[in-house]
Amino acid sequence: MKSNKPLSALIATGALFSANLAGAQTISDTRTGYVTGVETVWTHRVIHEPVTTTSCHTTQSHAGGQGNVGDMVIGGLVGSAIGNKLSDNHGAGSLGALFGAVAAMDKSPRQRRVCRDRTSYHQRTENVADHYLVHVRADGRSLTFRSNHRYRVNQRVNLSVSSNYGLLR
Repeated sequence: MKSNKPLSALIATGALFSANLAGAQTISDTRTGYVTGVETVWTHRVIHEPVTTTSCHTTQSHAGGQGNVGDMVIGGLVGSAIGNKLSDNHGAGSLGALFGAVAAMDKSPRQRRVCRDRTSYHQRTENVADHYLVHVRADGRSLTFRSNHRYRVNQRVNLSVSSNYGLLR
């Protein structure tokens, strides 16, 4: 069996302490005080704001001998129909198809605009109120409290007062 010395020591200390105090009692009361001063405690907050920049550039590519296949087929069909209408000679339709396909090939440079967005973050620091130190005068005493609420000087405030009483042996 394992002995747990720290736990035994804690139990013994609690038993001795409770033996010296008997009949402990807590009294709670509400008192009135007046705010004599308020101090704002500031903290720094870092804010990261996104900044997006767009950069664009134009690229050029030459199709060279490679045109759009669909345009070449349509050009060939139109050229063949025109060649057959203009001449009854054998091969005029094929020659028209060849010229129509070559004419449909895109030999001019193609321009394409490429844009990219880049997001970076701009960092800035601002001061914000973290909490307030409220100085209060009550029962002839000066007291200071930490509060998330801002009070006005000379404002009347209610205070919760607790007193612990116990008998010593």
